[in-house]
Amino acid sequence: MEKLTIGIVGFGVIGQRWTACFAHAGHTVRVFDPTERREQAFNEVLPELMADLDALKGTSYAPGEIHLFPTLAETLEGVDFVQENGPEDLALKRRLLADIEDHIGDEVVIASSSSALLVSDMQGECRLPGRVVLGHPFNPAHLMPLVEIVGGKASDPQAIARAHAIYEAIGKKPVTLNREVTGHIALRLMGAMWREAIALVRDGVASVEDVD
Repeated sequence: MEKLTIGIVGFGVIGQRWTACFAHAGHTVRVFDPTERREQAFNEVLPELMADLDALKGTSYAPGEIHLFPTLAETLEGVDFVQENGPEDLALKRRLLADIEDHIGDEVVIASSSSALLVSDMQGECRLPGRVVLGHPFNPAHLMPLVEIVGGKASDPQAIARAHAIYEAIGKKPVTLNREVTGHIALRLMGAMWREAIALVRDGVASVEDVD
């Protein structure tokens, strides 16, 4: 795949790890976060994450540049793909996605990292809701290969395919859901396992230590 310019909106735990993934794969990454944590994370956390990826994948690569910007508008200038990593708050997500749209080209796909919200609900205030998809990673997101891709009711199949191709090109193993459901795939499976673990202990089948 050609080298891309990636916009990272939200530089918490997930955003930091997405940044490392894209940069390690050689893409230019432009980062925005409105909180004071951004500069410390940029200077202290990112080098550790890149070292993790070096240990996992090797060092025979040309890393992409990473830039930190003070405003959303500056961050998104000229980006080819946006990974949004804001808090799990529906009203905030809807506003944030609409704000992102104001600063990108109509062809740019926006992928949200949300683990709890439905894409159809997040698309509500978007001018072009078809370009919004979900790209949900798993912690530690720079090391775990699984990414769940989900489209909402208005999502364009081409946007889903674009996200899939980009994730695959950086070494992820994306799976695309046929339809959206709360918890996606893996979290629902994890929930079922957790419920069974509790039941086994509750019913005296095994101790906490043995189940663990």
